[in-house]
Amino acid sequence: MPRPPTIPALALCLAAGAGADLQAQSGAGFPMGPHGPDRPRVDDSSVAASGAGYGALVGRPRVRATRTDAPPTIDGRLDDEVWRTAAMLSEFVQQSPLDGAPATEETEVYIAYDRDHVYFAFYLHYADPGIMRASRADRDTTWQDDLITVYLDPFLDQQRCYDFDLNGYNVQGDGVINAGQTRGGPIPVADRSWDALFYSGAQIVDDGYTAEMAIPFKSFRYPEQPPGVEHRWGFQIVREIKGKDQENVVWAPMSRDVQSFMGQMGVLEGMTDLSTSRNLEILPSFTAIGYELFDRSTGALVDRSTDPEMGLNVKYGITSNLTADFTGNPDFSQIESDLPQIEVNQRFPLFFPELRPFFLEGAEIFEFPSPVDLVHTRTLVDPNLGAKLTGKVGNTTLGVMATDDEAPGRRGDPDERGYGENARVLIGRARYDLYSESHVGTLVTDREFLDVHSRVAGADAQFRLGRASRLNLVAFRSQHRDEQGVEREGPMMGAFLQHEGRHLVGSLYAARIDPDFRTDVGFLQRVDQQLGAANVGYRWWPESWIIDWGPSLRYQVSHTHAGILEDENVDLGLNMNFSRNVNVTANAVQAHERFGGVDFDRRNYSLSTFVSTSRLFSLGGSLRWGDEIYYVDRENPYLGRGNSATLSATIRPAPRFTTQLNLVTSRFFDVRAGRDRQVFNVRVLRALSTFTFTDRLLLRNITEFDSFRGTRGTNLLLTYRINALTVFYFGYDDHFRQEDALDVHDPRYFEPTAFRRTNRALFTKLRILFRY
Repeated sequence: MPRPPTIPALALCLAAGAGADLQAQSGAGFPMGPHGPDRPRVDDSSVAASGAGYGALVGRPRVRATRTDAPPTIDGRLDDEVWRTAAMLSEFVQQSPLDGAPATEETEVYIAYDRDHVYFAFYLHYADPGIMRASRADRDTTWQDDLITVYLDPFLDQQRCYDFDLNGYNVQGDGVINAGQTRGGPIPVADRSWDALFYSGAQIVDDGYTAEMAIPFKSFRYPEQPPGVEHRWGFQIVREIKGKDQENVVWAPMSRDVQSFMGQMGVLEGMTDLSTSRNLEILPSFTAIGYELFDRSTGALVDRSTDPEMGLNVKYGITSNLTADFTGNPDFSQIESDLPQIEVNQRFPLFFPELRPFFLEGAEIFEFPSPVDLVHTRTLVDPNLGAKLTGKVGNTTLGVMATDDEAPGRRGDPDERGYGENARVLIGRARYDLYSESHVGTLVTDREFLDVHSRVAGADAQFRLGRASRLNLVAFRSQHRDEQGVEREGPMMGAFLQHEGRHLVGSLYAARIDPDFRTDVGFLQRVDQQLGAANVGYRWWPESWIIDWGPSLRYQVSHTHAGILEDENVDLGLNMNFSRNVNVTANAVQAHERFGGVDFDRRNYSLSTFVSTSRLFSLGGSLRWGDEIYYVDRENPYLGRGNSATLSATIRPAPRFTTQLNLVTSRFFDVRAGRDRQVFNVRVLRALSTFTFTDRLLLRNITEFDSFRGTRGTNLLLTYRINALTVFYFGYDDHFRQEDALDVHDPRYFEPTAFRRTNRALFTKLRILFRY
């Protein structure tokens, strides 16, 4: 196989054997010793010395990358000459289930670099290869597989790191982790919305799998160094062995007594004279949609097809750590529906995550813990132009985004004020790093439409306190004027103190959201709140048939600014993690809630579990039951009885085929008359199935049913992917609704319970990356 293509590189390489065609292959039989390349199996790591240059990672393991003038062929075979002299890592320990214990399987990692790439080779042994979990799937979707992951913190500041991972079938994944992020546990789950171009190859061998990875320096931000001066980056290798109690093995040892992930990395050093050429990426996209919509007045489908559209995104690396993005008629289409949620009888609006590519790039810069999500880009419905500047200068991380939105100007009457006008949105963020995982920052958002405006400005801070504690502070103020000319102005502030050690876990939280606080750029569920919360938990670690278990107690209270008690609840929980990948959680809640001027006292119970004992399937579910409030009639709410359940299953009968099933149900009963009268019974079912024909070609089907809306739909998507950013889609979308839920003008057209097609569409989308 050829080496990674040099610049300029057209990423759309359709011919067989092109530079981006780095496929997984099967079989052994290449010149390799029992432990990879024919060389002594000696670990080349050492310990970071004291003194300047290592920051918070003094005393942590370090390794010097080997420079090469003969880059490897990226095909997953470890037969290149470079691996015989490359730096080698072979001493790995467990992070879980037994932190600090020796790894149960042998792992070998080789590291080399040249001016344009850093190279990794992996030999992942299994005493019993039958336990290896690997599937052929789309990138970023193999979180239930055995992965090998490289983590890089190029600024050595413990503020942000990059994730690059592979499974045994060469399915790539990548993401970003921010300081203080704890979702997923001691090894946080990366934000998978970030996509990078890197090259890889893998092959399954008799005792596991081997893999190679070439990561271009152009694919991520890193600080510039003068000629001859070494780079020192935070560095970690994590190998997951799901079939052995979710075993994670790491190169740089980790302790449960320390909350920080990036603060427990090792150091990758020795790299000098890296490329300083500016990265230029041109990413045109072409979209064509033909669709029909249901006409309520005639009962017929009306053609609403649109002309094909072209969008253009341009990314320019001003420096190796500062990037400018420009877009014209941007591709904001999303090709996957939101995960199902019950939308009936909800007290607050539901949050749906951002899925559109332009807004996902650099989104982590604008995120920080806060009582209110101040940047929620799904409030921007139909942008036309956009520009962003993101990166880091010295200790300061910067992010600026400007865009417009055509949606507010879509008025029914051309004579109506504001018809055809666009809203303008500006978002600015600056964050100054103080020390490891600590910063002070500021954020400004501004949305203007006619004489309507929504402005928010303020500051945030994060301080790491010792080995296992963290403090977050936020203070913001909003100015808002609506279309009726009503002006409001108010503050929002909060504080969050968290401790997470080996045994003791606890947190304190306080926040205030003024009655007049508003934001049209963020996601705001509720105003006029004074909140307080406390949480404490303790964990025991038997580390046998039960890995760990422990109780938790949470108290939360909320008052209005007038001193009226709105919410108060006490939540007692118990969590247990068993061997063979079984988790069980139980909760009991006693709550007081005020709604519609009426006080309610309710008691609820819940039970949830997740089981992943086999590589063929995994199963998760939850059940909640007890007292519930009927929110639909906001003038006359009442206390009833309800129950809800979720069920999720992932079935993998073969590496090429995966099915994910999600079922959400909710029932409510009116008990005021002394007997149970069912008010609603809602079921939402979603099935996502994927079949992978080749490493590039896959077919995905989503089937959905919503009994509350009376809808069902099917979405078929054929994907041909060259790499993370060059991809072709062809899809078909078909939706139906029960005819008695259509609210048509003349019911004579329809049978009351049959399904009728409401819309269908054919669409194609092509995105091509040109990198120079």
